[in-house]
Amino acid sequence: MFEQRAKHIRCSEEKPGCANCAKSRLLCSGYDDAQSDQTLVAVYMDVEQFRRTFLSTPRPRSLFALSSVVKLGPDEYRALEFFQTQTLPAVCPIFHSELWERALLAAAHSVPAILYLILATSVYHQTLNSLGVNACRPLDRIELPNTMALRYYTAAVRLVRESAAAADPPMQIIKLACIMFTVLEFLRGNRAMTISHLLNGMNLLEDRRMSRQPDAFESEVESTLARLSLMQSLYGRPRSVLFPALQTVPVTTADWICTTPFANVQDARTAMLHLSSRVFLFVRKVESVQGSPQTTDILAEQESLRSQLLQWKNKLEELSGKADARAIGLLRVYHAIALIFLKTVITQYQTSFDLYIPVFRSAIETLETIIDGIMLASGGPIVFSLDLAIIPCLFYTAIKCRHPQLRRKAVSLLSKVPRREGLWDAREAALIAEHIIEFEERHMPEGELDGCYSIPEEARVQDVDIRETTESASLCIVLRWRPYAACKELEELFVSIKWPSS
Repeated sequence: MFEQRAKHIRCSEEKPGCANCAKSRLLCSGYDDAQSDQTLVAVYMDVEQFRRTFLSTPRPRSLFALSSVVKLGPDEYRALEFFQTQTLPAVCPIFHSELWERALLAAAHSVPAILYLILATSVYHQTLNSLGVNACRPLDRIELPNTMALRYYTAAVRLVRESAAAADPPMQIIKLACIMFTVLEFLRGNRAMTISHLLNGMNLLEDRRMSRQPDAFESEVESTLARLSLMQSLYGRPRSVLFPALQTVPVTTADWICTTPFANVQDARTAMLHLSSRVFLFVRKVESVQGSPQTTDILAEQESLRSQLLQWKNKLEELSGKADARAIGLLRVYHAIALIFLKTVITQYQTSFDLYIPVFRSAIETLETIIDGIMLASGGPIVFSLDLAIIPCLFYTAIKCRHPQLRRKAVSLLSKVPRREGLWDAREAALIAEHIIEFEERHMPEGELDGCYSIPEEARVQDVDIRETTESASLCIVLRWRPYAACKELEELFVSIKWPSS
């Protein structure tokens, strides 16, 4: 007889389930043979359970080019428990990922470098959590001194360098380590090192593409690297950006996006990443054109991308009702932002954004529902998330949607989202957006703030840069605008914004 010792309840072994356990609201599994065919669902466990199961986690054998044993003490087990119960849910609050939910922990069992990176990430995440979402300064301006995390970080760097110098380097492990180093630098707030790791990772992708097609695991690793690269490329300048080594994900042709049904949300997300990357590269191309960008080739490319976005949207709707509504909603927001980028870039006039106020309104309503759901699931605001890209979407809406109420709603939602998404700081984004709103509305009487159309072209900010500064109590931004509507040269204004003391 099986026995539920913790509750002192004897199991009746009845099929298809145990009546005694059911009455006590416990779960009995194993009696129904059909259960063995069901999909396993990731669970988050206490430290003792984690300690017992960590070494027996099923793992993809192709990952294990390195083999060593790292002795774990109480501090390490606590860090692993935090990573399992806090970091992973923050990284994957909506989109499920085999990479994070299974492969990473499995790799850590046999690859010391990955284990050390997990430990360092966990410790830095705990440090950020201790500061809280209402820290007075941007989180990337706050030093995170932690001897234990630095020890893990240094050990990981040494091991990865040794692996990279090998005659036959384990490329899967190195790519996985590249992602983890990027996440670590997100948590530490080191922009230069973040971009360095992303550049190295994207270069590895380019080398692989020249040799062979990726397997399923490599595709997810590459999509993750590309998604992180895209999101950080948008940091600080939503238009006119010089994207650092921005690459598209390994999708061979546009036909794959247009003709093949999405098997799941992950397929749709990968396709949207590919399309978004192409749209933003198109934005870069248009911004670099001397004279009028409305050439035949550019208009044809714009129409092709618009058609692909439409086909993507139609295919996404086929998944509606079959997948997590939050994931579907967030993908719709990505589509809306990409479409606005695409449709407005050729006009080069800020008044063109007024045509998309209904789209901005729908995006805000969707994001509010998603944010409320994340807060409900986590019990309140969370400090860190990886690549949901909610902060960039809200920031873009706040500075490009000139509807007074909608843009202020976007700013208010920035106080409820994960405080950090990669290098994006929600509170920093809100401060900058508030300053842009004040700048654009500075000459308007209060009674005229009911409609967006009362803001003339020459009062609208074309572009904004977030500049690096050593001052922890302030941040520097550069605003660019046209002094008059037909002017081709933009004026610049350097602004120092004081960080609130409370």
